[in-house]
Amino acid sequence: MKSLNENRTALILAWLFTLALVAIIWSFRFLPLYDYPIWLYNVHVMMNLSDPIMSSAYELVHAPVPNLGLVGTVWLLNHLFPIETAGKIFLSLNVF
Repeated sequence: MKSLNENRTALILAWLFTLALVAIIWSFRFLPLYDYPIWLYNVHVMMNLSDPIMSSAYELVHAPVPNLGLVGTVWLLNHLFPIETAGKIFLSLNVF
C-alpha cells in the first residue's frame, strides 16, 4: 500500500504535467495539430450560416458529424470568446 507522501508526490507531479501541457496550448497561436484548423473553420462556417454568402456555399446536413464534441463545444464557446480562444479552452479542458 502506498504511503500518503507517495500519493501526494504523484498528485503534485500530475498537476505539474497538466499545467505544463496547458501552458504549451496557450503559448502558441498556431498549434501543430493536424486537422485542428479545419475543425475551427467548421465552427466558423456554422457561426455564419445565416450569412447569405455562406448559406449559398454550404448546406446544413442533419447527420452525425465526426468530432461533434469539438465542433459543438467550440461553437457554444464561440458565442462568448473569439474562435481561437474557444478552441484553446476546449483543448485545455481536454487536458484536465
